[in-house]
Amino acid sequence: MSNEVASSEEEPNIGHLLDGEHHLNTNISCYLSAFDSRLNGKLTTTNYRFYFKSEPLTVDVPLGFILKIDKLYATNYGNSAELIGFTVICKNGRYYQFTRYEDETNFEHVHDQLAKYTFYLSSNLDCFAFFHNPRLSDQTGWFVYNPEKEYTRMGIGDRWRLTDVNQNFELCDTYPRKLCVPSFVTDDELKLVAQFRSKNRLPVLSWTSADKNYVPILRSSQPLCGMSGKRSIYDEDYLKKIAQMISTPKGYICDARPFINALANCTNGGGYENEKYYDSFKIEFLRIENIHTMRDCLGVASFNLDSKWLEHLKLILDGCVKICDRINTGHTVLVHCSDGWDRTPQLTSLSMILMDEYYRTLRGFQVLIEKEWLSFGHKFSTRVGHGCSKYFDQDRSPIFVQFIDCVWQIMSQNKVFFEFNEKLLHDILQSLYSNQYGTFLLDSECEREKNELKTRTVSLWSYVNSNKEKYTNENYMVYDEDLKIETDKLKLWESYYFKEIDPKLLGDETNRQELDGVNILKSNQSSFNNLFASGLQLLNKMLDKS
Repeated sequence: MSNEVASSEEEPNIGHLLDGEHHLNTNISCYLSAFDSRLNGKLTTTNYRFYFKSEPLTVDVPLGFILKIDKLYATNYGNSAELIGFTVICKNGRYYQFTRYEDETNFEHVHDQLAKYTFYLSSNLDCFAFFHNPRLSDQTGWFVYNPEKEYTRMGIGDRWRLTDVNQNFELCDTYPRKLCVPSFVTDDELKLVAQFRSKNRLPVLSWTSADKNYVPILRSSQPLCGMSGKRSIYDEDYLKKIAQMISTPKGYICDARPFINALANCTNGGGYENEKYYDSFKIEFLRIENIHTMRDCLGVASFNLDSKWLEHLKLILDGCVKICDRINTGHTVLVHCSDGWDRTPQLTSLSMILMDEYYRTLRGFQVLIEKEWLSFGHKFSTRVGHGCSKYFDQDRSPIFVQFIDCVWQIMSQNKVFFEFNEKLLHDILQSLYSNQYGTFLLDSECEREKNELKTRTVSLWSYVNSNKEKYTNENYMVYDEDLKIETDKLKLWESYYFKEIDPKLLGDETNRQELDGVNILKSNQSSFNNLFASGLQLLNKMLDKS
């Protein structure tokens, strides 16, 4: 994303600073090393980024991308260890190793300042978004999603109502204030239903449409059955009455998990619905793995061709196709995973993109992310690790990256039916990590309100809507039918995962051998050196033929 505001604070190494960005008095000469190459250059750090400039190469990385920083020491006989450099490992797999000049005395200070502003939670600092206030023509980003307007657009009619039962987040602190629920249920009854769902995340309306005869998609968390097979007549009756609102006799509960995982959750007090008691529903397990598998697959530090990333995308999109088929045949669908804030929004939001052309517009896509991901409590800060030095945290996982990748897969097979272009997806993921805007900070609507993000930070959507021409698909055609996705023809998203790789690496073996050290350094940071481009092209060709 571009720098909107040029600062009056000039320094040769960074020509322009963002609004709120300042230097940390760390402009030093050093080496950037990789493989057998070593480049001379200037390293500068600000409260937003680190920036290395040499004659052939520029590295410009927001601090929010940094996963960990390791010091490098040299030990001489009889002497104590001496700091000679540090390594920066990023959440997108990039790897940078800086070593000092022999006469450089300020190197440890550079490391300390970099760590201080990167891991701002440990330093009791606010992240950059709280200082960034660019001059934008649009100031309405925080208000793109209005629950009343959006549910009215869907046409909820008199079957559904918006309730204030969660107005103070007392019912569920990870759900939004406004919930759309059946008109037949009272607020007191909702409280009883919520008691039987993990984190009190009771089943509520996610989507409906006149084009689908108002057949609904619901979302929730898992039921609290436990090993003893506990029941809730309130939860059972609630879902039965919702199914009876639709003329078809059976609804479907699409449990995102593999069955064995759902069964294992019983040992922790969770579980899955028993069809014997939920006799108005059939249960389908979609076999999508948990956050730990996804983290190990793509990871926050590495990516390789053996990761089975595409297989996981296929399972997610296959699940969405199944949900759409159920809706199109008149069956109510309830979607949940364990807690309902990871795999659940992947499935609900992608299904809506396939069935509702509004979510394929620039505005509608913003509304979708605000509604299904942000308001319903996807744990953005926890999954990304904003400002946290605990790189080994087991709760980190690229769930939202996976969702955006799935959107790209759908777009790549339906190019003209999206009003926005691929650049929007790139910049959303840039914002996810960079901490430039407040949109993806913290873990819930409740937390964002407590920290006054709407008044203290700028929304990413204000930037997007101030620069619509950058994100508009010139070939866009309105298409009000369901989109199709061939899940056996998925591809690696080269333009995102390998966007910094030199195009010559996508050539043949001869071209790769001719690359000198500088070109390799520019194109391939250490953790990516196992990604042979010829293998990548071969894989995509095989996918095209299959």
